[in-house]
Amino acid sequence: LPKIAAQAAWRDAAQARVAEAGAVILGAGVERLPQTLCLAIEGFEGGLQVMNLDLAGVMVSAGPACSSGKVKPSTTVTAMGRPDLAAASIRVSGGWASTADDWARFADLWLELYARHQARRKDVA
Repeated sequence: LPKIAAQAAWRDAAQARVAEAGAVILGAGVERLPQTLCLAIEGFEGGLQVMNLDLAGVMVSAGPACSSGKVKPSTTVTAMGRPDLAAASIRVSGGWASTADDWARFADLWLELYARHQARRKDVA
């Protein structure tokens, strides 16, 4: 348990970085597990995030833990009162062996992925 508790600071550092880019942090400001982060950004589909992060070796989910392996809008995010973000949310969970570097790598890759997504949207517009 102490190893998991240590992840709160690492998660919070990653959270600050993605929030600065515009991500909505779902559950921010309430008590939550120290090794989990749920985020969304309007117009950035969760399934796309999952697939691209997976290709980079980072495993995340677009749904709640009880629906592992499925890529569909999060019923949990809808229940949290944000149906507008349900299809754009992902859940990041650290494991018992996760490190500060793992959380930083997630943030690095997510920010890179989001920048590419933004660039493509500008090209289409």
